[in-house]
This record gives sequence, structure tokens and C-alpha cells, in this order.
Amino acid sequence: MNRSFGSWFGRKSSSRRDRDSDMLSSGGTSYSSSPTNSFPSSSSAYTTTSSSTKNAPCEPPPYSEIFAAAPMTPASIAARVPSTQIADLDGDKYSFLRKFDTLFLVDDSGSMKGRNWKDAGEAISAIAPICTKYDSDGVDIYFLNHRNRHHPSRGYVNVKSPDAVRRIFDSVQPSGLTEVGEQLDRILSPYLDRVKKMAAADKDEWNNLKDPSLLVRPINIISITDGDFSDDVEGVVVAAAKKLDRADAKAHQVGIQFVQIGNDARAQKALKSLDDGLTLAKSNRGMRDIVDTVPWKGSSNDNFTAEYLLKVVLGSVNRRYDREEV
Repeated sequence: MNRSFGSWFGRKSSSRRDRDSDMLSSGGTSYSSSPTNSFPSSSSAYTTTSSSTKNAPCEPPPYSEIFAAAPMTPASIAARVPSTQIADLDGDKYSFLRKFDTLFLVDDSGSMKGRNWKDAGEAISAIAPICTKYDSDGVDIYFLNHRNRHHPSRGYVNVKSPDAVRRIFDSVQPSGLTEVGEQLDRILSPYLDRVKKMAAADKDEWNNLKDPSLLVRPINIISITDGDFSDDVEGVVVAAAKKLDRADAKAHQVGIQFVQIGNDARAQKALKSLDDGLTLAKSNRGMRDIVDTVPWKGSSNDNFTAEYLLKVVLGSVNRRYDREEV
């Protein structure tokens, strides 16, 4: 499937965290919007670079490079969990993921340095084998500050190997701001425009689109973050949910799962508010819930079970797992 999230137009947030501001590197500057909103299915088309970019510091190769290490699989993760708890790890419970394009939004801000970055790597290594298995055209990976110069979206698209996911992650070093709201807006704004166009399109008597090319596949955004946001995430989430309501989109058209790295109590409270508090506000009565949050427990934790993994990958798009406490 050809990804078409559109040009990455984003509003520039004025709010800053002093701590992150001190860590902002030259690589964290804003970039130009893409000249097109229809990207090729593989970033290999963007592997040639000019002489000015060949010497760019810390620039990773395109993900399509062949990696030598053996890829992780759901079975390799299952080996870490008691067998009585993971009987369904590779079973039909994950099949719902086939309906979605899965996107990783990784917090690579300055506050993620050290232990948090190590835990984020463990998280994406555990989740990626499941998501790449059930997303036939591969997952997409975006970072808050790092940009892939080989693709106009500045992300890595159609990544089909868990090992490739980890290789991309390992090529990035955390620095800069935690502007999760801005990055979510850049992903969601063009996507929601397409959802709106799909909703307004002509349909037959069975409610099928007369023009199948207008069909917009649901997206499952998994954001790995410490939750120490520098900008307005709540406003972006509320605006997106209301646009989906106005378009009468499917209940699972968009899901945003925040996987919290670390145990900062203030960040945990903010994430909990995004999960449970937004739809309770008087101004948001009747608004759909598109957010779930879950703390990262680590694969060595006794609570790292099949049910926990199900909540991580499906909690934002399946109300059953959203309601579960793990």
C-alpha cells in the first residue's frame, strides 16, 4: 500500500522546557514540507544524496539496507514469558492489527538520554516483531527530532524487518525538545484531510466507495516517550478526535498509544489525563476516545505477559484492552 500522509506541515510550538532547550542540537531544526503527498512504497528511491548530505554527521543509511543480525520474532519475545501466559502471543488475538498501518513515534528528545533511551530501545525491540508481522506493507517510524533525509516525509516508511527497526533506532541519539504535539499534528492533519474526503465521497447502496482509491486505512500510532512534553499534545488529540467524529469515521480509524518510559509521576499524571480525562471534560462530551497509555514494564518483569503486549499494541484501537489495567 502506498502511504499518503501528505506534506509534513506543522505549527511551530512556542512552549519549551528549559531542560530540553539546553540539549537542542543543530539537527533538531525544522525542515521544509514535502513537495508531494504521495510517497513511493519504499525509501530506497531516496538513497542518492548530494555531496552536501553525504558528509552529514550521524546520518543513518536508508532502512532497506540488508542487515546481518537475525531478526527478532514474536516467538523470541515469548521465550521470556512463562508459557502459560503467552499461549496466544502468536495467535488470532493480534490479527486485528492487519487492519492498520502501524506508525512508531519515538521520543528522541534530550530528556530521553541514558536509561530512558536504553528502555525505549528494549520497548521497540519487543513491540516491532508483532507489528511488522501483521502490517503487510511494513511499519513507519518517525522521531521527534531526527529526520531521515532519504524520504520526503522525513520518516522511515514500509519497514518490514524487526531487525531493521532496531537498526534505525540505534542510528539515532537523543537530543532536542519533546514536541510530541507538533509531530502528531504533522502526521494527523494530512491524514484526517483524506479521511474527510473519504467520508464525503460517493458510495453505492452497500455503502462501499465508488472510487476505491479514496479508501483510507486506519492507523495505529504507538508513541514511545517519557511523557515530559514541551508542547500542547491535548489540543492536537482533541482536534483530531472531533474531526473524526464529524466525518463519522470508524471507531478505530485512529488510535494513539503512549508507552511511557520511566516513572516520572508528573508525566504519568499528564498521560493518564490524555487517556481518561479528555472525554470527561464538559466541552468534549460525546467525543470519541482515541488514546490509551501504558507504562513500559520491561521484558524481564513478571508482568510482561501476552495480555500486557496486547494492551501495548491494541489498547488505543480496541476498547476492551483500553479498559484493562496491566
